[in-house]
Amino acid sequence: YVEIAKAYRTVAREGGLLKTLAEKMRKNPRVAEFFGAADFKPFAYMRLAPNTPWHKQNEWGVQLNFTFEECADLAEHFKRDLGIDRAMLVLNGWINGGYDNRHPDILPAAPEIGGNDGLAACSRRVKALGWLFGLHDNYQDMYRDAASWNEEYLIKNPDGSPRKGGIWAGGPCWLICSRKAVELASRPQNIPQVKELFAPTLYFSDTIFAAGLYDCFDPQHPTTPADDIHYKQQLCDYLRGQFGLFGSEEGREWGVAHADYFEGLMSHRTHFQRANDTDIIIPLFELVYGDAIPIYAHQSDRPRPDNPSYILDHILYAEMPVY
Repeated sequence: YVEIAKAYRTVAREGGLLKTLAEKMRKNPRVAEFFGAADFKPFAYMRLAPNTPWHKQNEWGVQLNFTFEECADLAEHFKRDLGIDRAMLVLNGWINGGYDNRHPDILPAAPEIGGNDGLAACSRRVKALGWLFGLHDNYQDMYRDAASWNEEYLIKNPDGSPRKGGIWAGGPCWLICSRKAVELASRPQNIPQVKELFAPTLYFSDTIFAAGLYDCFDPQHPTTPADDIHYKQQLCDYLRGQFGLFGSEEGREWGVAHADYFEGLMSHRTHFQRANDTDIIIPLFELVYGDAIPIYAHQSDRPRPDNPSYILDHILYAEMPVY
């Protein structure tokens, strides 16, 4: 399999899939800031829709875990008291309505935990530590309680009905057609205002590499799976161009040249079901792309005191954990 990977690496290069970290750093030296950088990802604020797997009661629930001020306090403690000098703080649940709620209408930042002023102050304090500062967003899921809910943006099934997505903290969502994603992200009230108000140094747009490839049968924006790759890459390039550094969930080889880190792919190396303890993970992705992109575990897969193999696996792969 090592010889197969070596041979395939040439194919990947010829197909435009392989872009090494050295090449990326020549274009953007800040890529080097991922080396040895732990990923701290607090879930700051969530509204929980009733009667869902996330909240089985009949009324909306609330999880207020961190204010923006507390997120900055946390980063300063890690840097000044514990000596963690290379890291990134990527905030979940900063948007209006909280994590996985009301997309694509993300502003103003959640007033319950400090609003725009609180998030701007958090950004300044974290960046002053020399850390990367990021925000978690989503341009695949749309919720009915979004102010700009509009079925014109959604993937259509062959019968013309909008395609449903999953059921998350904010309840059921519907899937945005990738041909419309940049249009939504680039609205003045979305990425341009986020950049102006908070100036993050990296951006995370959820689910791009986690979801499969979709057909869309809307005659206004028909999309094949091949088109879906193209327009998802276009979204990555737009976000990366705005903030400098970009990552998304899980990982796909067609995203290697269009992203700076994958969050989730490492979990498939550290957390899996063994069949009679005989399964062996063959690290084909790392053999081909190991010098092209850092991979992190999924945000839901974090180190625990009772799981030392998690840290040992990260050492084996020379990757950093998500805390």
